[in-house]
Amino acid sequence: MTLREAIRDAIAAEKSAEKFYGRLAKEAKDLEAQAFFEGMRDQERDHAVWIEKIASVAPADGEPGSALGNVRLVETLPDWSEASSLDLTRAVESAIEAEHHAAMFYDAIAGGTTGEIQELFLKLQRAEESHASGLERLLADLQG
Repeated sequence: MTLREAIRDAIAAEKSAEKFYGRLAKEAKDLEAQAFFEGMRDQERDHAVWIEKIASVAPADGEPGSALGNVRLVETLPDWSEASSLDLTRAVESAIEAEHHAAMFYDAIAGGTTGEIQELFLKLQRAEESHASGLERLLADLQG
């Protein structure tokens, strides 16, 4: 996978996550959960913007620093696109799994890059782990 392919896939995944959290916010029956999911939606939107900025400075395919080896996108899981068919607990479980996978994906990209691009992907990796932690707390609350 090239860096540009990873960037393209990362933007698509962040936009998918934004839609997923937006749907959960609309379906939330409690104001606290609604606010939580709206915050997650907004953060995923911000991530897509950050990644789009990386695209403007990323090396073109074939240039030094453009190849990442065996990095594969893992954030977009089938449940992301089917939020309306999931109960809240299952949706949160799917989101936790997807956020952990996204963190691994961004860490792998960071490992194949340097400088500003590496720093941004490390920042994204930490943000995705933070999302997973917040979702794990929400899940614990849901499970009582």
